[in-house]
Amino acid sequence: MLIVTTAENLQQKAIPENVQNLGKKSETGFVNPFFYFLYGSGSSLKNTTVQRSPHLLTVAANPDPGAGIYINPVYWSKEVAEKSKTSGCGQDSSLYSMAAFEQFVHYIDPTTKMNNIPVIADVLNDNYTKTDYNWNKRFYRKEELVAITASVAPLPCETVISDPVNHKITLRNPKSEFGKWQKQNVGVITRHGMTYGKWTVKCKLTELLNKNNMWNGLTNAIWLIAQAQSEWNFRRDCNNGGYMANYYGGQTDQRVKNVGYSEIDFEILKTVPYCPSWVLPPAYNQGIDDQYNVQNWNVPFPEEILADDDKITVSCTNWDMACWQPTDFHDGCYPVRYQNKTFWAHRWDKNYRALTEKTPESDDELFGSPWYYFQIDWQPDKIIWRIGPSKDKLRVVGYVDDKVTSIPNNQMLLIITQEFHNTRWWIGSAYSQDNTPFPKVDYTGEIYELTIE
Repeated sequence: MLIVTTAENLQQKAIPENVQNLGKKSETGFVNPFFYFLYGSGSSLKNTTVQRSPHLLTVAANPDPGAGIYINPVYWSKEVAEKSKTSGCGQDSSLYSMAAFEQFVHYIDPTTKMNNIPVIADVLNDNYTKTDYNWNKRFYRKEELVAITASVAPLPCETVISDPVNHKITLRNPKSEFGKWQKQNVGVITRHGMTYGKWTVKCKLTELLNKNNMWNGLTNAIWLIAQAQSEWNFRRDCNNGGYMANYYGGQTDQRVKNVGYSEIDFEILKTVPYCPSWVLPPAYNQGIDDQYNVQNWNVPFPEEILADDDKITVSCTNWDMACWQPTDFHDGCYPVRYQNKTFWAHRWDKNYRALTEKTPESDDELFGSPWYYFQIDWQPDKIIWRIGPSKDKLRVVGYVDDKVTSIPNNQMLLIITQEFHNTRWWIGSAYSQDNTPFPKVDYTGEIYELTIE
């Protein structure tokens, strides 16, 4: 929109300073210049012409995965970073200036310890079957299990690689060895926060299922997270009950008018696709620990689970911190309709901080293809999750709006990870992380493109 006016209108403040300079606030906040000149007091200004262009512009950011990975000194000191730096990863001034990504460091909750079977296997390429899974699940003694949590890289730059020639980032979950047991999470995070937009990622992340539809234990995640939880980055007020104050707070956590925490997720893993229930989880036949009769311990999964045997679950989640203000706020399972689709949204209880929808999808299509697209379309009043083989062939796999959940309006960063989730977070899952082998080979994923429009 082009405004043509006289110098007198500017000099005599007929047009207020906070309209002339959009960075200045009025008593009630920032002024929308489109409203001011089209419908507000600016629409009747003398000697002023308002011309709107018939062409709409798309403003896009394209952070380059090949421009390097910065190592944040908050997580690694200069001395440690120097030990493993590479030409495309480190703490030097050029990477500080040019790199659009930094290495992401997961927070590891010490209460999520797993008692893992002492098995190392290449699940994706070896002929690992459900029979192998059931045997290993049943016939290791408790004292043989390996008590660990998921881990993070001890040194930076070893598991994230920026390629300036092919403009890509490679993520690598390193293999495990006997006596050096590990299920190591890996990821990168953008360095420059934004509010709203279509965040589209083109990538080839690690496949999750083998030819026997056995899961390798990984969760592939593409998610937005609050850039800071400081007051400058607080969300809009919640005027009905307030937000739960803390991400890790329990049921007795206090409620507050504003919080800085926000998160919008794609989490893709092998779990049940339907809306979970405390009353009706999947009815698994546990069998009998009788090694001499295979039918007693190698019992099949329920038909409802086998119906999606070759599929993984695309979980779409908005962390609204349990703000009750939306007019159609619910707990339990309830339908959310968008266009010609119905998505079943789920919240465990009224104080649960997130709302999730799940869609079963083909693992071969999402992670067996040369690449795939994942899009989080984050708008002021809605969030739409889309996936597809190309940017012009995206389909909706999740939808929420401000009638059912509080949409964040603060500044956020994008994270892309391959991580070993504790399956206790995913009630009803057919496979347990504890009973999934340690990786015998590195699991790698590649990030080719990020566009924010």
